[in-house]
Amino acid sequence: MQLQIVFYHTQDVTLSGATGVGGWPAFFETQTLAGVVNASQNFFPQASVVLWGSSHDLVMENEFTSTASVPNPYQPCGNVCSAVYCYGCVAPDELLLYGGTANTVWGNTFRDPAQRDGAFYAGLAEAESGDLIYNNNFSVDNPTVYLPYDIYTDACPDGYAGDCGPAGPFLYSDRWNVTPEGSGLFSGYVNGFSLYGNVLGPACLTQGGNFWSTYGDPLNPIATLPFVNVYNYSEDAALFPAHTSPSQASIRGGGDGAPLTLGACDFAFHEHLRIHESGLPKGTGWSVRFQGGDLLRSKSRALTVAIVAGYVDYAILPPVGYGVARVTGPHATTQSEAFLPDRRSVSLAVKFGVLETLTFTEVLNAHWTGLPSGTEWSVALTASGSGGPVAQTNSTTGTALSFVVPRGAAYSFVVSYPAGYKGSGTHGHLSVPSHALVKAVRFRPEGHV
Repeated sequence: MQLQIVFYHTQDVTLSGATGVGGWPAFFETQTLAGVVNASQNFFPQASVVLWGSSHDLVMENEFTSTASVPNPYQPCGNVCSAVYCYGCVAPDELLLYGGTANTVWGNTFRDPAQRDGAFYAGLAEAESGDLIYNNNFSVDNPTVYLPYDIYTDACPDGYAGDCGPAGPFLYSDRWNVTPEGSGLFSGYVNGFSLYGNVLGPACLTQGGNFWSTYGDPLNPIATLPFVNVYNYSEDAALFPAHTSPSQASIRGGGDGAPLTLGACDFAFHEHLRIHESGLPKGTGWSVRFQGGDLLRSKSRALTVAIVAGYVDYAILPPVGYGVARVTGPHATTQSEAFLPDRRSVSLAVKFGVLETLTFTEVLNAHWTGLPSGTEWSVALTASGSGGPVAQTNSTTGTALSFVVPRGAAYSFVVSYPAGYKGSGTHGHLSVPSHALVKAVRFRPEGHV
């Protein structure tokens, strides 16, 4: 897919699942004091995808790849640029955010093109504050570019870009990581999407910041945190004040305090466990707690977690007013354990039901005279079939006892009572309907007719 799009003053928009985002081979750039420079060094970038003056948008799980082979300046370029000669044509950045706030960039991959032709490319141009940018794979020459000017007000269409001042550098303040935690844990909920996982794959069991192609190079030692993407902007040295180093931090405010690395990944084989739910109103939150305490939350119909193959212990936590009627899956799945075979993902289906009251009550008549006052009797509920609800037992010395059970659950029941008595309606099967259910039980002394 080749996609070029501008989100102009939008709110609560999601761009998700686009592959091969790119397609514009070049832009006719505003001429800068430094002349025509590579995209990786361009202080006045354009981009294949632009969020302009937008807020609360989500850019998730897209693949950005710049288009290669832009002509060199002053060479004829046919229909690539609007000019007869490619004077000022450079590759665009892959994503630009300007003038908005509270946007989230998550789970995306930024790549260089396969054929480079000596050019250098850039991933993200972040020209606004208040955004959250994490769990992205920046496998591109310059992951995020240094922006010492306001790319709009300092563009100077009647002169050289960067020559109309005041010069920056502007200090944008954004968040580049969340608190490091297990990749199966819920780390955010944006525009109806639950965010969790590691963009590098299921073998990487933590989440926090981003993967950076420049992390660990001579300008960005691993021991130095937060990561701010120091990059050599030598092509633009003419724009810097005298005696200023061409190596500048692309992230001027804050930085990534928890970069993702391949070295932190566990390449023992992991499987995907996908859990689908039914029975809850749309947008209702539910969660799953795994052995060890990891909690995975969702407000969507499904969630996925990467887990080492074998037996998995978990507990499904319904929202208030609901219970788990049944969990279905392969290998005799229960509501507390599932089995993940090697090299095969597993899906479980969770059926939630509104909690209802199930009452067993003692009924008397001429033939069934009942138990003596104060005599204890009990009822045991067990699931009918695998994956059903947890067993319950309740007892009473009165004439009735109740259970709180999820609608749609199927049970077997057994009523226990003292020796020397006979019972009627004291065992069987039932399914919980969409209203309160009353089951009658009867007792009488043995020999009584």
